Amino acid sequence: MTVNLYDNNGRKTGNWKEHYKNGEVMGVGKYKAGKKTGEWKHYYINDQLKGTGLYIADEVDGHWEFYRKDGKIWQQGSFDHNKRVGEWKFYDKNGKLSLTKSY
Repeated sequence: MTVNLYDNNGRKTGNWKEHYKNGEVMGVGKYKAGKKTGEWKHYYINDQLKGTGLYIADEVDGHWEFYRKDGKIWQQGSFDHNKRVGEWKFYDKNGKLSLTKSY
């Protein structure tokens, strides 16, 4: 799969892998006309999954899940144009549900 391409206008397009300065993967997803779109996965510098969810025109949108550096679930919920909406669930360090909050 070809990654990290630019369109004729110099904007990011297609599949992308973004990296930390040390070369480790920071994020994987797609760009369209220079804006993040579709499902993205973000990683901690230790290659552990940090979060996964959708972007629409560079804004977080839809269901997202975030994880702690040890891989346990930290929080999950939905966004609408970069704003938290609906029910969000927050988990303690052991991965047990500790709080449910509505936005």
